[in-house]
Amino acid sequence: MVAFRKSSLLLLILLIAASLVLVACGGSDNSPQRVIQDAYEAVGKKDVEGYLKSHCSKDGLDQDSLRFGFALINKMEFSDMRYTEMSRTDTSAAFRVTGTSTIEILGGETTEDRIDITITVAKQDGRWCITDFTDNADS
Repeated sequence: MVAFRKSSLLLLILLIAASLVLVACGGSDNSPQRVIQDAYEAVGKKDVEGYLKSHCSKDGLDQDSLRFGFALINKMEFSDMRYTEMSRTDTSAAFRVTGTSTIEILGGETTEDRIDITITVAKQDGRWCITDFTDNADS
């Protein structure tokens, strides 16, 4: 196994956590908000296939890197989640997602972070899928 410095490991985990809001599509209610809500359930299950399925485009997504990142996480939970619709048309929508993520990595270290992200979804081929996200903490 490759040795990582603690700061590199934490950076990898934070990057995964930030991007993990872009997971799993579907459910019986094919609405833009439901896609986002289902995403958090899939992340808690470390569902790489769900993550990949949720995207409108697979460009830049590396399944092996995602599996490696998920393997470093013992448990991930989300609480106090709020999904505020910011805009919506027949073919696109944007939601501001806020809440708290609690991540336990291998070795037992736990981090808790506030989530404040804008997620954009689009309707393609009759289903909603994620197209982009912006971390509002960076704005």
